[in-house]
Amino acid sequence: MMQTYMKLMNHPDTKDLLSDPSFAPILQSIMTNPQEAIKHMGDPRVQKIIKVLQGSMSNDQAQKAAA
Repeated sequence: MMQTYMKLMNHPDTKDLLSDPSFAPILQSIMTNPQEAIKHMGDPRVQKIIKVLQGSMSNDQAQKAAA
């Protein structure tokens, strides 16, 4: 879970979301229970973190395949 948070914190598109007090409870609920993301899919901030994390996973997989 900490690795996911660090990826979001270091990404230019999501780092500001982590300091948004209105988004903190949403992010916490999603990080605790990923199924919660479904409830919040209408929120563009949630869509943004999902896109960033999906892209991050793709990059990680590509780096492992190249190694």
